[in-house]
Amino acid sequence: MASSFWSPLYDAVALGMYSYGRAAFNVRVVTPSGETLDANTLYLAAHREESDVPIICGNYYTSAHVWRQRWPRLHFAARDDLFQKGFFAGFPPGLPRHVRRALHPLAIGRFLDHVRVHPISSAITMKLGQALEMVDPDMPLEEALSPELYEGIQARAGELGVPTPSAVAEVDGGDYADLLWQNVEAADLPAAPYEEAWARRATNATADLRTIVGLVKAGEPLLLFPEGRPSPDGGLGPLRRGLGAVIRRGKPAELRAFGLAYDPLSTGRAGVVMTVMPGIETPTGSGEPDVLPYLASAIALTCGQVVATELLRAADEGRHTLAPAVLDHALIIAREAALAAGRVVDPLLEEQQTRRRALERALRAAERRGLLEIANLRAIELDAEALGSDPILARLANEQASVVREIARGAEAGAAPSRV
Repeated sequence: MASSFWSPLYDAVALGMYSYGRAAFNVRVVTPSGETLDANTLYLAAHREESDVPIICGNYYTSAHVWRQRWPRLHFAARDDLFQKGFFAGFPPGLPRHVRRALHPLAIGRFLDHVRVHPISSAITMKLGQALEMVDPDMPLEEALSPELYEGIQARAGELGVPTPSAVAEVDGGDYADLLWQNVEAADLPAAPYEEAWARRATNATADLRTIVGLVKAGEPLLLFPEGRPSPDGGLGPLRRGLGAVIRRGKPAELRAFGLAYDPLSTGRAGVVMTVMPGIETPTGSGEPDVLPYLASAIALTCGQVVATELLRAADEGRHTLAPAVLDHALIIAREAALAAGRVVDPLLEEQQTRRRALERALRAAERRGLLEIANLRAIELDAEALGSDPILARLANEQASVVREIARGAEAGAAPSRV
């Protein structure tokens, strides 16, 4: 258990994350009545976006009144590269190079244990920068990289107008941070320099798992993202191996799911519905538990998911116009189906007035994206080509289809454990 001396730091970080989440998103929280953070509980969440952790941490801290208690406090299992120097320079996409240079010296790894964040590493993959840290810094860079990876460094040096780095140590900087944050496996690197590195990696992964299991066994509440990384396209799964080992060895009293449903198809700030599900019995058996249907049920039905699905369907069918009333009816049907399946629904869809306002905002957002034109109250004109190539619509529709599919699969197979 982290020292209570550091509780003020935990509180400060949680409140900072709460402030960030509320400033960046229109957050709607759905929790059981009288929600509390429970000991002896393993919390799980389907990983939607990189902002999942600050939204969950900040909003659960307030909605479950965690600030009132010194124990228990939620622990987090996080990707191990978060503990590396240069994470903030290498990880975020699209940063200007001068920003990467400024952020590269930052290292927060030494503080993370004090706010109950614990690394989880993989035995079969790591960041390129982590791999290079495990070999002689004076090794010629060309010998430490595959031809493809070395060509990437050469290209970046060309963009910078400088000579290609000759040694491993010379790429440790903000100019190459994003390249060093790409995932690599053993097949991506020359074998000889990395034999010991991969062995150490396997040892670290085993130690990380042992720490996580120890926390759960001690009754500490812990949040895991079983997919291991945010969804690249809105779909769910697959789940990585390891959850079964944590459950069997840690023996949590119950599992509980957080769910996040982002809805960027709206005017103003993007919406996000954060859900906390009632607990389920701890799965038994020697294999990996099939908890994906349970995680799917925690992802709320949103207006954006339904509108995106209906717009893309209309475009696929060659329709050039669509009545807003058809979309409103689709929202009603989708809500009824979600509730019947035990899925959470965005509070905005509960009442006619708020539902129709959400629909209007979604259509206005789509119009601003050049996907349609609102001709009048009875018809909208569709741009089929723009609709079919829009990444936000594709992600929302894929999320909706994936969630519905997983919930149905779980119901058919009886995969979801019983609710507590």
